[in-house]
Amino acid sequence: MKKKTSIIVLSAMSVICLALLATIIFIGGFKTNFFKRQFVKLGWAEIEATERPNYYCIRGWDNTLKKLDIDVDVVFYGNSITCGSDFGDYFPNVSICNLGYPGDDLPGLRFRAYTIASVNPEKVFVMGGINGLKQTPLDVFTEQYSQMIKAVKETVPKAQIYLQSILPVKDKKITKKVMECNIIIDSLASAYGCQYIDLFQLYEKDGCMNMEYSKDGTHLKPEYYNMWAEAIRKYVIK
Repeated sequence: MKKKTSIIVLSAMSVICLALLATIIFIGGFKTNFFKRQFVKLGWAEIEATERPNYYCIRGWDNTLKKLDIDVDVVFYGNSITCGSDFGDYFPNVSICNLGYPGDDLPGLRFRAYTIASVNPEKVFVMGGINGLKQTPLDVFTEQYSQMIKAVKETVPKAQIYLQSILPVKDKKITKKVMECNIIIDSLASAYGCQYIDLFQLYEKDGCMNMEYSKDGTHLKPEYYNMWAEAIRKYVIK
């Protein structure tokens, strides 16, 4: 009888300990915003603009661009892949502003779209979507990309918007998802009156990034931006 009672007591204590542990994790998760960060990654929640870690950096960047008081022909808008380019070398007679931001994702591109208006471009070439793609469901990707397009169009309503495909990467599984997303981007381009440009095929080989062109399986070697430039030349200079 004593043995049975001891087992019951131990079981009850185990349940209480587990409940306390779960409570601590639950409270800690909310206090550290862990759960919110995970919800954001899954597309179930959004970070308020003022809560973004780069909020004041972007505001300062926009302030600088406005005070330069310049008008450009073309803006290249995207993440580190865009940032690594220097299209001015390929289009010396075109005024270009590169607004590539390393690490930026689709919500980030939507958030800082207002900075594009600071340089009054006639054309905007957009590339985005690879960052965070692995854990983003396709329906969430579609909604995020759609919201990003709307933000860009609202901030520069008179500019022609060109949506460039996401490039392949070293990982074949992710590249397969990239292909699905490019179909979505092409469809959204038609829906929003934008021009879709397929750059994927330029850098793909055997279902992934052609490593001759890339330094790490995602980012391009500087000398291979020329292929990109030639693919968009007719849109840049027309």
